[in-house]
Amino acid sequence: MRTSGFAWILLHWVPLLLLFSNMDMRRIRRICHIMSASGVQVEDSERMPNASNYP
Repeated sequence: MRTSGFAWILLHWVPLLLLFSNMDMRRIRRICHIMSASGVQVEDSERMPNASNYP
């Protein structure tokens, strides 16, 4: 059931992403900053040490 729900979300998000791609890139970057500031901090904290390993 979760996979079908995830697919349903993808089906609705893909056209939205296409609409955003046609819009200003600045808005997309601003939304990305808001998303990263709200709930993607965990991924950033996991990526930071990985990035520091590389020169």
